[in-house]
Amino acid sequence: MPLYLVRCRYTQKAWQGLVSNPEDRTELARKVCESFGGKLHNLFFAFGEHDLIEIIEAPDNKTMMAILMASTSAGSLTDVTTTVLVSAAEACDAMKIAGEQTGVYRLPGVD
Repeated sequence: MPLYLVRCRYTQKAWQGLVSNPEDRTELARKVCESFGGKLHNLFFAFGEHDLIEIIEAPDNKTMMAILMASTSAGSLTDVTTTVLVSAAEACDAMKIAGEQTGVYRLPGVD
């Protein structure tokens, strides 16, 4: 199954709730992922541009989108960005395929 890097921020209201009633949200995030057939590998709090970093495994892109939609629709998350992670082995396979097709692509305006 594909792996995804998810980065997001908590809303001010979510932070107010967490500060007044601290809780580790890892198990909740795990349950959400599992309810869609996915798996939460890691959940990290961060500071800077993003408040939360997750590594999630999901059956496909459509399922990952559904996980994100369900999670963000509650209103506690914002500025969600997702990156599909590709293993080094998969990248090498892609390099081989690209190498086999060298010469097919050309620069614009060049015959």
